Amino acid sequence: MIGIINTHLQSDYNPLTASNTRIHQLKDIHQLMLSNTACSFILAGDFNFQKQSKEYQYLSKLSIFDPIPSKVFNTFCGMKEKNDLNAIQLDYFFTNQTFIANFDTWIKILEGKKNEMHISDHRPLVLECSPTKLLSEF
Repeated sequence: MIGIINTHLQSDYNPLTASNTRIHQLKDIHQLMLSNTACSFILAGDFNFQKQSKEYQYLSKLSIFDPIPSKVFNTFCGMKEKNDLNAIQLDYFFTNQTFIANFDTWIKILEGKKNEMHISDHRPLVLECSPTKLLSEF
């Protein structure tokens, strides 16, 4: 069985407290995952942290993994930006399984058409795979 959890963690309105709030939110999500041990999870959403953050590091202590840690998806570009020179990654897919080998070909940014207006300050990060293929990996 595969469980999918979608989240939007606390944003950085107050950087001094937002990080601690996100840590507490991650603890709550982890408790939800632990309550169903028969399930493998995909955790997705806007996490409002980057790969060098303490929140990202904290996930490994919870045995929640970024399936492709070496790849950066510049998902947050801001509404006013016309280019992506300052884009950063705030959106992720994580899993509590370490053996999913094909995530590197399944995860991508959904690109719009040329000159298409951004309706969000985040680009959609998508996971494309068939349930049969995904289940065969578990």
